[in-house]
Amino acid sequence: MLTATNNVRLFAVMLLHATLGQAQAGLPRELGPVGIFEIDEQGLVLFVDSSACDPKNNWRSEGILLSSNRGKSWQVMLTRINGSVFDYVSQQRNGKIWIVGHSFVEGPDHDPFMLVPKLTGEGWEKHTIYSGYAELQSVSFLDNGDLVACIRHLRLGATGWSGSLFAHQSSDNGRTWRQIGRASKCPASPGVVFTPIHKNTAHWRVVDKGSTGFEVQENSNDGQGWRTVSNFADQDCEPY
Repeated sequence: MLTATNNVRLFAVMLLHATLGQAQAGLPRELGPVGIFEIDEQGLVLFVDSSACDPKNNWRSEGILLSSNRGKSWQVMLTRINGSVFDYVSQQRNGKIWIVGHSFVEGPDHDPFMLVPKLTGEGWEKHTIYSGYAELQSVSFLDNGDLVACIRHLRLGATGWSGSLFAHQSSDNGRTWRQIGRASKCPASPGVVFTPIHKNTAHWRVVDKGSTGFEVQENSNDGQGWRTVSNFADQDCEPY
């Protein structure tokens, strides 16, 4: 587990060993806040921008941290997916978390994907919903357990990028997807709609402190307002 005092340093070391071949000392590291999601009274999911430390990586890459004690300590669940952005999150009755994002390298957004909980153990499997340039509009669980993603398929024309809205459906918890039709197939009254990932919720928020790092804060129930639970201090990359 990563404590509130050493979490950034340990995360940076794990991140470097897991994702980089060689790192140069002195490169500015960007472990920035993206969003937070409350699982239950004790559990939190923290989404972070872990793009830097690699001089060859110019694209946004995001990682995931997990806390089971209200933000006092953090466990790295996913170091990063290169060129990725997380958009939506959903928790089902079994406590499992589904995460939806898209790839972004050049041009518009493309290749929306879903992180599906592994059948055994912790963590997720990444599965592509649609391959191509696209705008992800919404994702939802239907009452029968199927998933539906409404995606605008983009094409470059004389006036820029545009396209029609299509519905994609999965009957195996997001592992495989099929296109089922145009926008009329997108559910008008979906069962459970995925929540957009935000930096602020009713009880939790992540506050960007610029060059000094960022904080995870909780809205106290005693009328005292927001209090800092975790402090992620900024620092340079380290050689290893």
